[in-house]
Amino acid sequence: MQDTEMVNHVQNGNLFAYGELMEHHHRTVEKYAFQCGVKVVDIQSVTQEVFIKLYKSLGEFESSDFTTWLYKLTLKATRDYHKREKRGQEEQELQRDEHSTRLPQSRILVFDEDRELHDAIQLLDEKYRNPLVLFYFQELTYVQIGEILNIQPSEVESRLTDSRENIKSSLEILDDNQFEQNVNLLKKSYKRVPSKFNVDEVLRQIELERGIGEDSISQEKVSKSNKHKVNVWAVGLASVLLIGILSTSFLKDDNTPSREVANAADTKSVDDFKKSFEEQKTTYRNTLGLTEEEFNQIEFVKLANQLFALNFKESRSDNESSSASMDERYEEVLDVLKIPSQMINDATADKQMSEEEGDKFIDELNTKIDYLTTYYNSVLERHREILNTAKMGGKLDASYLLANRYDLPDEVENLINNANTQGISIRVSRDNNSYEAFFEFPNHWQNLYETIQYPSISLLQMKSMVPFTYGGELILTPLESAMYLNQLEHTLLSTKHRNSLYAIMKSQYEDLAYTLIFGASNTEVITNGRVSYEFQAVWNSLRYSYGDSPMKYFIRPMFESVSENNWEVNEVYRSLNFNDLKVAFTLAENGDLAAIMPKEVSGAKSTTINWPNSEVEQKVAESIENIDLSHISQIVGLSPIESVVLYQHAQEEKLREINQQLLSFMNFTDHENFEKVMNSWLNYELIPKEATSLRYQDENTFEQHGNFVGSVDVLNGDQVIRTIPINRSHQGIWTIDASLSYLLYSEPHVEINEETIKDIQNLYTRFKENYDYTILKDVGATMVAGIYLEAASQGDLNTQYELLLKGENTPNKEEFLSSPSDIETDWKKQYHSMESHQDYPLDEPLLSRDKTDEFDVTAWLYIKPELVTNEFYRNGIQMRKTVDGWRVYYLPIQ
Repeated sequence: MQDTEMVNHVQNGNLFAYGELMEHHHRTVEKYAFQCGVKVVDIQSVTQEVFIKLYKSLGEFESSDFTTWLYKLTLKATRDYHKREKRGQEEQELQRDEHSTRLPQSRILVFDEDRELHDAIQLLDEKYRNPLVLFYFQELTYVQIGEILNIQPSEVESRLTDSRENIKSSLEILDDNQFEQNVNLLKKSYKRVPSKFNVDEVLRQIELERGIGEDSISQEKVSKSNKHKVNVWAVGLASVLLIGILSTSFLKDDNTPSREVANAADTKSVDDFKKSFEEQKTTYRNTLGLTEEEFNQIEFVKLANQLFALNFKESRSDNESSSASMDERYEEVLDVLKIPSQMINDATADKQMSEEEGDKFIDELNTKIDYLTTYYNSVLERHREILNTAKMGGKLDASYLLANRYDLPDEVENLINNANTQGISIRVSRDNNSYEAFFEFPNHWQNLYETIQYPSISLLQMKSMVPFTYGGELILTPLESAMYLNQLEHTLLSTKHRNSLYAIMKSQYEDLAYTLIFGASNTEVITNGRVSYEFQAVWNSLRYSYGDSPMKYFIRPMFESVSENNWEVNEVYRSLNFNDLKVAFTLAENGDLAAIMPKEVSGAKSTTINWPNSEVEQKVAESIENIDLSHISQIVGLSPIESVVLYQHAQEEKLREINQQLLSFMNFTDHENFEKVMNSWLNYELIPKEATSLRYQDENTFEQHGNFVGSVDVLNGDQVIRTIPINRSHQGIWTIDASLSYLLYSEPHVEINEETIKDIQNLYTRFKENYDYTILKDVGATMVAGIYLEAASQGDLNTQYELLLKGENTPNKEEFLSSPSDIETDWKKQYHSMESHQDYPLDEPLLSRDKTDEFDVTAWLYIKPELVTNEFYRNGIQMRKTVDGWRVYYLPIQ
């Protein structure tokens, strides 16, 4: 739909079309506002101001160019903004240097060249700045620029020439080609201007200003714009509270059939409903400790009052125009009136909600919490002067304020006493200049997890952590921030019904992601052209995000390029476009990202090192010199072998914290013996003194549940004397898998598919030719068990006998060949997968065996689900590891 066509629809009363118009153009307004000197934190409010004024002035629009008209309004809004800024900051400005008007824009303008050019543009007189911005960065023609600025095209050209020469001179740019190149780079950076514009909020403000809650709305007007109102409220912020009311009460055509059945049910008079409504309001305001006047200032209370007035009029004929009974409409109004604590009580007393119901409930709850927080902050602002005397050691102190609540004005004392029942607490503001109300998920709300499904409740709980950044600075440590980013991404992508809370948290996700990759005014990711050590660890963590992660897709190629470049910033980082992450996120939302995700790899390379090895030992020692030893996730880039060496080093230096973190228990289930296993490891010499080399083979590493599982072999000469199981955690750290070590020996789970069957049949064919045992020496227990099963399915008793472990319980060959086969079914039809592992005898010291020892394992064969007839879902083949390879026990099936 063209702009002019959408404007015509809006002029005819279609606010839904206005929502589309804003979606199409808000990025233009945001970027232009920033280019005109609006601070990052104020872009959202200025953009909303532009679109509210635009809506009010749509009656003046006829057939001129809409885009030109939008630029005019934006330019006027930025001028008004600068006037307000000047009036409000004159005293502060006197204390600042000449460059104090520059923006804290380093989160947008990452590179020095961009900042220098942007600042030079800002220092131009507006007369010269506006033509340059509109021409180079908004790509308008001389004619369009002239119309916006009310000057002739020839004057536009003249001012452009002057502004360009001025900047070239101030930045010592030699020629126009270099100037154009710098402009193009800055144009790319402007794409990073953050967007927090809320179309729903603007539509809601417009609706409220139009008087949707006034009693004077006529039935004729409602009927005429019925469709448009439903569309507006369906997308508006208040829709979570009002859509049910609007759809059943007053958004009804005049020709609605009468409702005789509903009338019969309306036994109460309007006065009865009014009395009940006031009683319920009294109950809620007493819970909040508010007067009637104070209670009626809360936004959702106002909405409930408006809806009650619309639905319960003195004339009964007015009340009968709706298809819903008065009792039904009254219940809906009460839903709008409910305070958060009552919503929680009702939800936890009810049965479990469906995912859609839970999403709707959480969205309504979140909206009411926001309304209450806004009201409480207005109270704190009114009493700011006296509250700011509550200090400890010369600083505002929330604990001190709460302890002295009884000395405060009644309104503030009531707030402190009752706000926490609604999930709202008081803290010192981020700028340390005042107290503020904020949402804090109460412990007793944890009961919601029994009623409401993940992830909606998790999103609400994570909201209590926001904001993750303030004033260009991370609130948490970079690594903690990365952890929350991964968690938030996973939660958002698990959400099916995307409501206003989803939009809020997605905006927080984008803001935090940007800061962790590009930095901000007070968060330096790049120092002297190199990625800081702290953010090396952050990026390493992000590249191993959960599953089909947009962040993992976005950051991995850049991480690999920059890390290989010794962490020095290169062109791959410079050309990184944050919009690509947004595109990847959209693909993930639609379920399309998996199709283009690169195949997951371990990220390690096969290698063998001599041991001892001073070079590797020095590297691992240096890796922990400047980190918090309780957070080894700060260590970046250690290989599997280096992680094993780090464990050995930590043991020698008695750094028990490091040892504990380098142990993982991914498959551990024997919780009764956990402490025993842990202590055995902590007191265990990982690399024996007789070791001469360490080997890691990436081809033997496999993925399991999002982790990569492999091993490091300890060798003496050519002989493997110990195998150390390892896995790569989601943070990218290689750890020692103590759970697999507890099992002593384990082979990966193998699906019995065409490829597996072919491999087993090929080995079977080769082995039975002349029973050359060297063919099987390096073949795993699982595959040897498969060969035994294949021989049985072929009726090949000779090959079965050759695979048997010979001992006192094994019959001689003649007896074996004359006996019927112990396996009658075709393994390929009976089983769907198999694996091998050995459990430790509990009376045997843990970690006491080396790889050269003979030992027994069980090769487990998992029966196809449709063939399972009782509690037994698998069969086991008893195997023994000998110096010549794996052998099968006689009568092995158990």
